[in-house]
Amino acid sequence: MTIKEKLCKSLGFRLLFLSVIGVFTYNAFAYAENAEDWMPDANLRAAVREKLGLPPEVSLTKENIKQLTHLEAQNRRIRHIHGLEFAENLAEGLNLGINLIQDISPLRSLKKLRGLSLLGNQVSDLSPLASLTSLVYLNCAFNPISDLGAVSNLIYLEDLDLAGCQISDVAQLAGLKNLKKLILQTNDITDVGPLANLSELEVLNIVDNPIWDFSPLQHLNLTTFEYNMLCKIPSLPVEERILTRSFPSIFKAWDSLIIAGLPQHGGIDYHDLAFSLTFGLNWQTTPSQSTRGLATRVAGNLEAAQDERDRLLTLNPNIVTLVTIAINGSGELSKYPPNSDFWLKDDKGQIVYSEVLNGPMINFMNPELQDIIIKQIVGIAECGFYDGVMFDGFAWNATGFVGRELFPHADEEIIAATTRILREARNRVREDFLILINAGRSKPTAYAEYIDGSFMELGRDHSEGYTYLELIEIEDILLWNELNLRAPQINCLEGEGIGTEPPDSPENRRWMRLFTTMGLTHSDGYVLYNTGKRFHGGPDHEHIWYDFWDADLGRPVGGNETKGQTYNGIEGLFIREFTNGWAVYNRSGKEQQIEFSKAVSGVASGVEDQRSHILPDLDGEIYLKSESKLETPLAADINADGVVNIFDLVLVANALGEAEPDLNGDGVVNILDLVIVANAFE
Repeated sequence: MTIKEKLCKSLGFRLLFLSVIGVFTYNAFAYAENAEDWMPDANLRAAVREKLGLPPEVSLTKENIKQLTHLEAQNRRIRHIHGLEFAENLAEGLNLGINLIQDISPLRSLKKLRGLSLLGNQVSDLSPLASLTSLVYLNCAFNPISDLGAVSNLIYLEDLDLAGCQISDVAQLAGLKNLKKLILQTNDITDVGPLANLSELEVLNIVDNPIWDFSPLQHLNLTTFEYNMLCKIPSLPVEERILTRSFPSIFKAWDSLIIAGLPQHGGIDYHDLAFSLTFGLNWQTTPSQSTRGLATRVAGNLEAAQDERDRLLTLNPNIVTLVTIAINGSGELSKYPPNSDFWLKDDKGQIVYSEVLNGPMINFMNPELQDIIIKQIVGIAECGFYDGVMFDGFAWNATGFVGRELFPHADEEIIAATTRILREARNRVREDFLILINAGRSKPTAYAEYIDGSFMELGRDHSEGYTYLELIEIEDILLWNELNLRAPQINCLEGEGIGTEPPDSPENRRWMRLFTTMGLTHSDGYVLYNTGKRFHGGPDHEHIWYDFWDADLGRPVGGNETKGQTYNGIEGLFIREFTNGWAVYNRSGKEQQIEFSKAVSGVASGVEDQRSHILPDLDGEIYLKSESKLETPLAADINADGVVNIFDLVLVANALGEAEPDLNGDGVVNILDLVIVANAFE
């Protein structure tokens, strides 16, 4: 063998040797590579190892990860998914829901994957999914997705969940002809037209989207269709319902009527006005209006709402319904985001809580929140199921609400803020849209031109009822409301019961009659007498139904000039005529005898068909007209000819200054006796 041959053979052997060594070295390096280098997220590694069943002494490698066909890695606090690109046999499903993932680019190589969940992550870019055309199931719910372009390529998708993704445009879903189930709940979608040709679709959920028109979907053969339509429907005329109702007229303030046999929320139709009544509708939340306090549109099952409203109107054609809006009281923490400036905060930026209300305080002084409240009022007005709104906490022109001491603002600032809300809302709603405020025992002087009524939630200053001075104050406020607030008026007077006694005790019945007849003689409004249980662990406005309220007085005879009128000039004794009788209210300080021009029957006293009736002090009575003959002589019939007429008036006029006929018992014949005769004319 020549030297050349020896050298070539030796060199070839060396090259072969080096090649073999290199292969072994490469393979050894490859299999010894640390998994932390190619799959850096420890929580993901743990999930993969668990699924593969790898014991501690066995390394996770790019080779054995190929054994994965399915992976459940939900709620593992995974941030990064690098390394999954080597799981090329993942096909049955990959669940990465409820993690902290932002970048999903490692998924682009998983071409066999048929099911993927990214629920509740932080993914905004779905473009890596464009090539995963084997997908039949995809859940991207509650991710801040900016573009659905990648999803449009997934033409074999049958089940797609995009709830809470801040989506406003679904045009890119129009080509997904194999979709059978589509979840689009809680987005900003306004147009469902692109979904009209998804002929295989069986299940569609578009709850909580600002959608007005669902007609493009009418030809789909849906087995399940979940939606809540935005409420924008014409209202029913309200003034006629107010003006044609008979009296006494009772209202419902939040809490239930207690009648045996009624369902828990039954008996609403007993009342002529009720708040707060929603007909099952609620505020429409969207990603941009993520809480009920931020939402400005009413939505829900409009068909069911209309059925409920129509049922109520069938039972009581005069009922008026209002929605309550709280602007300065306490709210649940879910009302606004925790870091929102719509909460009242202290100098340290912490939310201010009211111990009395047991909750956080709303910062209605924030102009942005005022704008939202105004829009909410407009949203309620656009939903024609409701006749108006009721605002709580407006005592003393909104400066006397519970928690006022927590606000550093001057009274003038508070009045300006609340006036702005009412003024701008009034300018943006229909003319007959009703606004009621809870001004309690105060005159809402700052808001008279904007509101239709005051809810006079009276409370009680002492355990036994009300003093004469308190009653005089209440009468004065009620009359002021009647004379100064805008029409149609809906003033509401609520007396506070004695909570230590049964609601139907003689004392509670007497106070009920007093407040009912005060309302009848001083207003065209609504009345309520509650159980007084609020200070004894019961609901604030819980009440029973008194048979006194079943009396049919009809309508008032006359207008404002008949309100607050005394009987024969006797201080504290008030009378008002109605088409079917009279209401009399007595706080004169003593028992009074009432003489009528016709035989009447006392509803509470049970005295029937009499002209003369006795009414105790601090009491009230309804006297219904009777067609029966007179059984007692009428005092004003001076000449006893059986009728009160001009001849009786002449007899009294001729006796002025004398002792008889002294009809009112004040010791002398005077102008007051003439009034008695004139009022008794037939």
